[in-house]
Amino acid sequence: MQLKYLQSIPEEHRPIFSFLLNHPVRVGEACALQRKHVDLNNMVVEISRAVGFKYEIKARKNRRPYFLPLSSRFDVSVPKNKLPDAYVFTHGGKLYNYNVLGSTWRRSLKKADLPYLNLYKASRHGIASQAVNSGVSLDRISKALGHSSIEITKKYASMNVELLRDIIEGEQGIGAQMVQME
Repeated sequence: MQLKYLQSIPEEHRPIFSFLLNHPVRVGEACALQRKHVDLNNMVVEISRAVGFKYEIKARKNRRPYFLPLSSRFDVSVPKNKLPDAYVFTHGGKLYNYNVLGSTWRRSLKKADLPYLNLYKASRHGIASQAVNSGVSLDRISKALGHSSIEITKKYASMNVELLRDIIEGEQGIGAQMVQME
């Protein structure tokens, strides 16, 4: 499904959306990524800053930088020949922000007649939720998300419980099937 969503994005914007769908970062953190934060030799990226709604550069939400491995799907040609202070992802020479990406995302999904999915839920939130549902430990997920404590990450565990509730209580769930059998 993620591939369908990514293919709906215009080619010029696809690199940043691909990054977002493959790395558990906030949209503003991807927008603020500079070439000097990308270590192509070790395939690691430093997540330390974010772009706000009014294009202001600020510290990331919990203020602590962290390092994240780059996905094998990351297009290394995107940052390759840029100067250290250059932003990795730009459009028409301009910096991205959440408003630009959000509107591009919504227009693309609508044009491709895909069901609407919030960009945050499709990217950072979706990656974390998939990891929880696959049995990845909360400690590992917390580190990947750059959370300051595991307490913040626990909301993803409660989502897993709600998924199980849907299976047990929902129309197609085990509970509904048991009632039908009686």
